[in-house]
Amino acid sequence: MKGVLELINKEGDYKKWTYTTKNGLEFECLIRRVIRSGHLCGYVTLTPDNDYFGLEYHEIPVDCHGGLTYASDEGDNWVIGFDCAHYGDCQPFYNEVEWYSGRNAVYRDMEFVSRECESICEQISEKSKSHNRAKKINELI
Repeated sequence: MKGVLELINKEGDYKKWTYTTKNGLEFECLIRRVIRSGHLCGYVTLTPDNDYFGLEYHEIPVDCHGGLTYASDEGDNWVIGFDCAHYGDCQPFYNEVEWYSGRNAVYRDMEFVSRECESICEQISEKSKSHNRAKKINELI
């Protein structure tokens, strides 16, 4: 557990970046740590021109760790997300980690959550037929 806590101190509790997909769409991504348990949650922002804007998380066809578990409006955007607090995920700030996470729990670090966020962006950009995607493709041609 000491190694996990050292990693947490190094990686911090927050990360925000813009990710550009292979087909040129840009998405804002965010990672936040849940302070009570220590696990991370990853979020991707959808703009109003995205086909999945306003849909509940269970209606959005993406594959990510544990599935999408969050969807909410934030200002003019729609934010979707997932968490790393499923059975088998290490929640390092709880005293009885095995009880909450399972005997062989794995800590899902910033690098893991970043890759999952970027994978969500790629999946959405491949499946979306939004005006913005068509515009970007036309610019590339």
